[in-house]
Amino acid sequence: LFTGDGAALELGTRHAAHMAQLVGPYSRFGWNHPGPACFYLALPFYTLFDQRGPALNLFVFCANLVSALFVVMSAHRLRGDVFALAVAALLAAYELVAVPALLANEWNPIFPILPLLLSYFLALRLAMGEMAVLPAFAGVASVVVQTHVGFAPAVLALCGIIWVSWRRLQPGVRNPMRDVA
Repeated sequence: LFTGDGAALELGTRHAAHMAQLVGPYSRFGWNHPGPACFYLALPFYTLFDQRGPALNLFVFCANLVSALFVVMSAHRLRGDVFALAVAALLAAYELVAVPALLANEWNPIFPILPLLLSYFLALRLAMGEMAVLPAFAGVASVVVQTHVGFAPAVLALCGIIWVSWRRLQPGVRNPMRDVA
């Protein structure tokens, strides 16, 4: 059975099963993070495995795996095969050598790391004018911030970068970098 933080996260998921979880994970500082997205996303795994705590570990592992896959796909879309291969190799080294024990760790300050990386790649694609990934960016960024509010400054910075890039892509906006060429 889970104890400590894992038990608190399991209770949040259990409350989500009854549609009663309205806030995010509990913080050690006596407050909850902003939203319950991680609990509702973990719920199918938790339900499928008969409401056992380790189902949360499986959920986190699968979420990290899917995030890594979409990071590599975005890298391919951004810069092609060689870049995607380099990103895949770096992710493999990170996941298999640097932090293999953390890939399935349900603790909410650790869980959003790879989804945050995915939001970086999605932000790059948005900054380059690929508007089709806007819903994916909004969803991933929202889940990251809801899981741990400490990631909000990074997500807000990404939003600012996207906004500045969009302003530069608009034809009526003066762009000093474009005027030089």
